[in-house]
Amino acid sequence: MTSIDPILLASAAATATALAFGATQVLWTTRGPPRPPAARWLAIAAAACTAQATVALLGPIAAPEPLAALLQLVGVANVAAVWAFAMHLLDDGWRWTPLRAGAFVALMASPTVYALSSRGLLPVAWAEAWSPWGAVPAGLAVAHLVLLALRGAADDLVDERRRGRRWLVALIAVGLATVLVGEALGGLGGERLRMGTAALLAFVAMSALARWPRDAWGRAAPAPRPAAPAPSPADALELARLRRLMHEERVYLDPELDLPRLAARVGVPPHRLRRLIRGHLGHRHFADFLNEARLADVRQRLADPALARRPILSVALDAGFASLATFNRVFKAREGLTPTAFRQQALGDARADDPHHSTK
Repeated sequence: MTSIDPILLASAAATATALAFGATQVLWTTRGPPRPPAARWLAIAAAACTAQATVALLGPIAAPEPLAALLQLVGVANVAAVWAFAMHLLDDGWRWTPLRAGAFVALMASPTVYALSSRGLLPVAWAEAWSPWGAVPAGLAVAHLVLLALRGAADDLVDERRRGRRWLVALIAVGLATVLVGEALGGLGGERLRMGTAALLAFVAMSALARWPRDAWGRAAPAPRPAAPAPSPADALELARLRRLMHEERVYLDPELDLPRLAARVGVPPHRLRRLIRGHLGHRHFADFLNEARLADVRQRLADPALARRPILSVALDAGFASLATFNRVFKAREGLTPTAFRQQALGDARADDPHHSTK
């Protein structure tokens, strides 16, 4: 076995320590059933990244069997596990679908091919042929994470997670820049830069995540909203103004309504409105708050016999939804059936309850 550069070894040890410490702290913070999926995936991602770093540093056969095989088996999930963790963390409503499961498998493809090739279970030529395409799934995953983090930042009502979206993008940018510079330098210097940066990023990220409260990690579905605390007199006045705007003036009908505009209507700064909606109304995302009001409006319209011939697209747009695709996704996720099926069921129940309606 060749000697290992002490700086690389120290960097790898620091990375593993930071990942283990952060994951342990998060698991402790979120202890007790049901544990949020994001916390579980953080632990899986930490284990996979540590295993992958160990294999990359020591080589696939440096450790005794079966430890070497176990490290490679766990390590192939490193990118996929980080992606799954971020998806659960940034989106409370994120659920596994066949397409998302396929994306997870695709992210494991490159490390699996390289691992099997290094152990002689696949021809080396296969790994060489795959090499030009190996970074494509990971690159798409990084782009997806950046898009999701930036797109949901303005409407995120969870303070820790909203700030976390910004440093997630910053960490990705620093990591990618380090990889490019490290590859340009090449040799031991480039490897030291990559491993040292990995240790620094792991320490920063896990230190921040370890300080998050349990509620910031989301809830395992299905879970009831926690009871809201009694509002202070100032909160009560602001909540009353908010409810009047939503229920009497129906400001949610405006498809362009966003959190800053609603905050201006209520007469409070945006950060204050975030705390009111999250702390007293139980919503973790501004879009969920708006969609709840819009869906109530839609349900009433779909159950109205006088509007039975009005197209569902028109009903959705009238209620403030910006597109039919968004409306269909939100409606089915909340109601468990399509808008068409809901309308048929609601109008059928209305006819059955009508004393003037005869089935003879």
